[in-house]
Amino acid sequence: PGNSTYLYSTYQLFLGFAVSFVVGYLAIHLLLKVVARVGLTPFIYYRVLLALGIGLFFW
Repeated sequence: PGNSTYLYSTYQLFLGFAVSFVVGYLAIHLLLKVVARVGLTPFIYYRVLLALGIGLFFW
């Protein structure tokens, strides 16, 4: 309001915090469900192949 030097209002900051919290919670929940169903094996293969690819690229 008026001569305020703040860039964002308290409402905007609270709304941003609340949306970030909900999205983060849902993302973690989904990730844990995927890991419980599939396991970490695909992630391990992905990381090993990525490391080999980067290693060959810089070799």
